[in-house]
Amino acid sequence: MQITSEVEKIDTSKLGEQELNIKYIVDNKEKEQSVKINIIDTKVPTIKYKNTLSTTKGTKINLLKDVAANNNLRNKTCNLTENQKYEQVLNEIGC
Repeated sequence: MQITSEVEKIDTSKLGEQELNIKYIVDNKEKEQSVKINIIDTKVPTIKYKNTLSTTKGTKINLLKDVAANNNLRNKTCNLTENQKYEQVLNEIGC
């Protein structure tokens, strides 16, 4: 597959749905597909963490200790645990 449409910029400063048209060639046939993108957030998340961590030899270190994420949209801060990814925190627990 080869994409032949010109690069379209997505305006992420406006909330709501946007439609993009993508032209491409597959099996020597030119095709076009519309894609809808929904911008639901325009604020950059904030991640807070300690600059320095220390441990002793042989002791397991938790790299996410005292790491907190704030999505700035709902103004809610969530602390990360060892088994969570940042995206999971924001999406699953409504942070």
